[in-house]
Formats: sequence, structure tokens, C-alpha cells
Amino acid sequence: MALEEELHKLAKEQDVLLTEEEFADILGSLKDVLDAFGKIDQAKADEKPAVHAIDLEERLREDEVKKTVWDPHCNSKEFKAPPIVEEEAQ
Repeated sequence: MALEEELHKLAKEQDVLLTEEEFADILGSLKDVLDAFGKIDQAKADEKPAVHAIDLEERLREDEVKKTVWDPHCNSKEFKAPPIVEEEAQ
């Protein structure tokens, strides 16, 4: 079905009354959008981008395994972990 027919059908289904000028304007905008997507579809997706806004090198810290203390026989749903902030001696 042609784009013009689809637009007429959509306007009728949604009870939208359009003047011929409004219809032509919307149809022109839709064609522009579809043309733009057509150009995007033609781009080769396997090529690497030429420029990146940020450095793509991963900057992650190494994971450190730390032992936690947990008593499986305790009735609490919580577990005790080492303190995150050390308290100052008074």
C-alpha cells in the first residue's frame, strides 16, 4: 500500500480531519523521515566509527575477593560485613 493511502487510512481510523494542505505537509514530512531512514539502512554496519567522543579503553578496577562473616545458623536475614569506613580512635 502506498504511503499516501496509508496516511489516509490512518487519519480515517483515528478520526483526524486534515485539510489538503495539512495532508500534503504531513506526507512530505513522512517521506523525508523515510528517506533519512533509507540512507541509514544503506550504511555499512561492520565498519568501525571514525571518531569517538570518549576513550573506549576499559578502565575497570580489578575485583578483590574479600571474606565476609556469615553465620548460616543465625535467624537474621542479614550478614555481617567488614566496616567500610574505619572509625578514628578517640
